[in-house]
Amino acid sequence: MKAFQWLRSRKGNRRRQAEKGNAEDRKESLIAQMGSEELELALAATEELRQHGWLYDGSLLGANLRGANLHGAYLGRANLGGANLSGADLTGADLTGADLEGARLWAANLERAHLTGATLCEANLWGANLREARLFAANLERAHLTGTTLSGTQLVSAKLEGALLLLADLSGADLRNAHVTDEQLSVAESLEGATMPDGTVHD
Repeated sequence: MKAFQWLRSRKGNRRRQAEKGNAEDRKESLIAQMGSEELELALAATEELRQHGWLYDGSLLGANLRGANLHGAYLGRANLGGANLSGADLTGADLTGADLEGARLWAANLERAHLTGATLCEANLWGANLREARLFAANLERAHLTGTTLSGTQLVSAKLEGALLLLADLSGADLRNAHVTDEQLSVAESLEGATMPDGTVHD
């Protein structure tokens, strides 16, 4: 009887290990697909990753999603810390509350993206397009925003301490109550029509 139970337990362990291995293989495959330039493939993979909880559990930390077509993707609360999203198309994507700490977003297109409450501290957004994006209360501390397009962007109450804004286009941006210094803003390419932290409109 004991021998039978031992064999049964051993078979059960093997089955669980095989299932775990299959799940890991599937996860890796989906992450690769999420980085596709084909919108339908990338969105389908993103949805399946979300259903499994893999968008949130750290599975995407440091993921290579360079050049991914994630136009309009739902990535709310996703954990993308350290991920490489350089050149990715995130136009209109929902990244509300997402963790993008230390992510690479060089030349990424985030036009009209929803980033309310997102964490972007130490993220590299060099040359990225954030035109008309929503960054209410987003954390951009020590982020690299050199040459970034932020025209018409909502940055109300955003944390920009230590962020580099060299040659950034902030024309028409809303910076009310944003945590940013005059010195940081002085190196921006344009502040024309921007609403400043104190509520005044820049000439």
